Formats: sequence, structure tokens, C-alpha cells
Amino acid sequence: MKDKAIQFLTALMDVYRDEEKRELEVFSAMEFSDDVTEDFTAMLLAMKVLVEKITGYDGDIIDFTHMLNKLAVQYVMENDGKLED
Repeated sequence: MKDKAIQFLTALMDVYRDEEKRELEVFSAMEFSDDVTEDFTAMLLAMKVLVEKITGYDGDIIDFTHMLNKLAVQYVMENDGKLED
């Protein structure tokens, strides 16, 4: 799980890096687990770590998911409940 979270975190951080400084190419491609719950959990952990690095956020994982839910509600309210294509 930890290795997957690190790889997802690297992918998220690479979005903000200059092309020549990106690190994702050092990792092998991953396959989905038989239990994709592990993959989605690793993605969640990676997002939380990224938010901590950028903002200094200091909540636990439940607080973090609460913040994501607030963002989702805000998005839906601002977009009349429609998701963008």
C-alpha cells in the first residue's frame, strides 16, 4: 500500500513539475489490484500527503475526506448538480 501511495503521490506532484524534473518515469507501470479498494485507498493517501505538503494541513484521514466532501458539495452547487465532461 505504501509503495502504491508513493507512486500516486509522485504522479500528482509531477503535474506541477517542469517536464525535465518529473520523476514518474522511474516507476514501473502498475496493474490494478484484484481488490481495487487498495488502489483507491492508496490514491486517497497520496492526495492527503500532497495537501499536507502544499498547505500544512494537519487533520487525520477522516477530516481529509470530510474536506473532500465539502469540496464536492460546493462543486455541485456551483454547477447546478452537473458534472463537467
